[in-house]
Amino acid sequence: MGTVTSYWLIERLPDNYTQFLYGPYLHLNAPGGAIVVNSSAPGIEGNYHRLGDLYIQPISVPIPADARPGPYQLELGLYDGIHQAGTTFFPLGGIPQPFYTTTVSVEP
Repeated sequence: MGTVTSYWLIERLPDNYTQFLYGPYLHLNAPGGAIVVNSSAPGIEGNYHRLGDLYIQPISVPIPADARPGPYQLELGLYDGIHQAGTTFFPLGGIPQPFYTTTVSVEP
């Protein structure tokens, strides 16, 4: 079992932000693209969000015992379970994207 700690800075608030309940999710994808782990943390109601707030949420990553060692793709995003919708992120100097991604190594 591992843990990924997510940090979310509120930089924008749409007009209807109080209607959403965003929680962080994490996918760990095998080299072939199959989702090996789909994990999440509790959401926070939109009416609690304030510009400049920083939310820190750990997400448990239960690595299956039969996972092969090697590189995996980790996807990290926010999902609103009420509206069944993800967010769009606007990385500084980058193009908008539905989640952040990086390569991680799974080791025995």
